[in-house]
Amino acid sequence: MSKRKIIGIAVLVILAITIVLGVIFFMIDKSNGENVKILVDDSIKNEDTNRLEDLPQDYSLEQAVQDGCVVITYKKVYNKDILDRFIQNTGINSQNRIEDKIRIVQYTVEGDTIITDVEYKIKDETYLLSGEPVNKTTYIVRKDNTRDEFAAESDRIITENDNIPGEIYGITTEENGDMVYVELALYAEINYVDSSIKPYEDIEICAYSKDREE
Repeated sequence: MSKRKIIGIAVLVILAITIVLGVIFFMIDKSNGENVKILVDDSIKNEDTNRLEDLPQDYSLEQAVQDGCVVITYKKVYNKDILDRFIQNTGINSQNRIEDKIRIVQYTVEGDTIITDVEYKIKDETYLLSGEPVNKTTYIVRKDNTRDEFAAESDRIITENDNIPGEIYGITTEENGDMVYVELALYAEINYVDSSIKPYEDIEICAYSKDREE
């Protein structure tokens, strides 16, 4: 075999190896990229969010959207699919209610930020329903008004309501004209044995205009 042919074969072999290695590296890089994307998506969807007390005072719209919050401005509603998912997961008429939580960030007309955490939890405690033990459930609502500069100073606090029984409450939406109201609605008629007991009432969570829907 001539020297020229040997060189030609060697060049073809090197070229073939280069192409194969290039394809392998491309597939690895693509796979890594897909994995990173999945991890980012999951971190937003299933994020163990910071406590309200730990959020920065200048919590921006961009950061709230990136963190997977439901963000309501006077122009638009961001991440509305997360709100829809929460309603589907925890609504009282859902076939299989599961634990879930959301963070809602709203902006006042003046541009101040109001943040509300809503969580649905299944407790270890049980009660009897038709003779069968059923786990008690609860909604927990924490609201942060500390950034609302136009509110009275006494109202610029974080409040918590952790006594919202899931057995008689469910989250729902109600349309009234152009507005959509998201609320924890009372689904039961309560007979109070003591008139001094504070009655259960519907609890408004947030509201937005229908023309702002994403």
